[in-house]
Amino acid sequence: MNSNRFDTKGPNKSEIQDLTKLPRYLSFTLLAVSVIISVLLGFISLYESRRITSSEAKKHLKVLLEKSAIQIENRIGKAEFFSNYLSRITSENLENLNDIYGNEKKQKDLENRLKDQFLTAINATGANSAWAHFDPQTIKGVVHVSYYRKDKKINQGGRFDISKSEFYQDDWFQKALSDGFYWTKPYHWKYWDERVITYSRAVLVDGKSVGVVGNDFYMDDIFNELSKVRIYESGTIILVNENFDVLFHPDQKIQNLRSHHFPPNSEIPEVIHSSDKPFDIIEHRENNTDKLLAYQKLSNGWILLTEPSTSEMFAAQNNLSHNLLLILLIGILVSICISFYLGKAIASPIIQLYNELIQKNKELSRKNHEIESQKKELDFYANYDALTGIANRRAGIMYLNQRIESACKLDIDLTIAFIDINNLKTVNDTLGHEEGDRLIKFVADTISSFLTKEDMVARLGGDELLMILWDCREKDAIERIHKIETSIQEKNSLSYPVTFSYGTETYPTRQKEKIDIEEFIKIADEKMYVHKKKTKKKLVTKTI
Repeated sequence: MNSNRFDTKGPNKSEIQDLTKLPRYLSFTLLAVSVIISVLLGFISLYESRRITSSEAKKHLKVLLEKSAIQIENRIGKAEFFSNYLSRITSENLENLNDIYGNEKKQKDLENRLKDQFLTAINATGANSAWAHFDPQTIKGVVHVSYYRKDKKINQGGRFDISKSEFYQDDWFQKALSDGFYWTKPYHWKYWDERVITYSRAVLVDGKSVGVVGNDFYMDDIFNELSKVRIYESGTIILVNENFDVLFHPDQKIQNLRSHHFPPNSEIPEVIHSSDKPFDIIEHRENNTDKLLAYQKLSNGWILLTEPSTSEMFAAQNNLSHNLLLILLIGILVSICISFYLGKAIASPIIQLYNELIQKNKELSRKNHEIESQKKELDFYANYDALTGIANRRAGIMYLNQRIESACKLDIDLTIAFIDINNLKTVNDTLGHEEGDRLIKFVADTISSFLTKEDMVARLGGDELLMILWDCREKDAIERIHKIETSIQEKNSLSYPVTFSYGTETYPTRQKEKIDIEEFIKIADEKMYVHKKKTKKKLVTKTI
């Protein structure tokens, strides 16, 4: 047998060296796989974190803008309501316009009456100002009323002839005369030494504008409110009008956003104007930088804007990326040193990172629930009266608009009742505001118990309520009101009689020409005043 038939030599030196390198190859292979996985997990985590942060930031911006919008809308509503009230009482004093034409004595009597009524109104409402100017061409004379609040005191403005002043052609006077009302840009009113925004309203007599009344926002008040809002570290809220003229900006030198904020030929202002959304967020890119612009439209055409810094928004994610890189480098060094325990050494920081991400996700979820809860609370205060729990003026007007549209389409009767609680001021003055609150709530609760699911009662403000009665004729509405009066008398546990004055009106759904909602409410309001003059009684308490 041939002994050379089988090769009896062992492995050569090269093969042995290859075998000794195998563990090293395996360790580096595992290291490479672990590094790749770590990098992928890091990028995925960073991407998901940025996505969640962006989503939460948008929700946060919406809540902040809505909260600020509620504050500004409250000021707008008070200003418009107060000027409308001044216009109405001024018109009531001008029923005999021809009698005061050119008659200085009667003009002086008119001016004194208005001064008393305006002073009472500004004291009762806490308004910053109340004033009236008449077109001299209409009354052939000068009638001027002006009160303003400064240093917590009510002062009387200087008297002057508007037609001979530098202000006669100003928009706050001429625009209000021609258009019925006008909101100005901020300006300095030298007579009061205040920077103001004015809401002016025309005074109508027989449909003709004979003068202008109004009141003012003090810019210091708006500045103090909005300057407190901070978005991340440096972000702020900006308030502009429909032409993007600046009403509030931390940099008071900026007068218009089109020329100072947006790049040339930017379509963003047109996008905001054309949008039918009251709130939206515009994502855009400027100078190779991604940006978020959030806006909230207000009822009078003003717009709240904010453009937070994306670097501040994603500051945590940028720090996370640096930390991930540092962890990755440390992991590689440790893995090389202890190659036999490579898997465990790399898996541990990955698991730790994963657990941290889970914890962050839980924290983000919790914050999301908190924001949702805050949003529901804001929604409540935006639509309901805090004292009575019924709809507020804003919600009531919106619902009435919807009901009018439906009633016209379905040819259904829609009646409103303007309710004014009698003697509320007397109750507040003699028994205290808490007792006045109980009176308002008692009347509101009693009225609510007589409504169907299609009806609504809203508090317009103070002692005024508005009933919206679906599929109800005016005589049926009056019958229901009588039942409410009877129920109030039977259930009254207060120490004094509880009554209210009312005026009803059915919407003319079958007429081709529809009336404006404000005119609709005004008709019911005027009927209420007629009823009040007939039935108002003095407050008589049972106990002293």
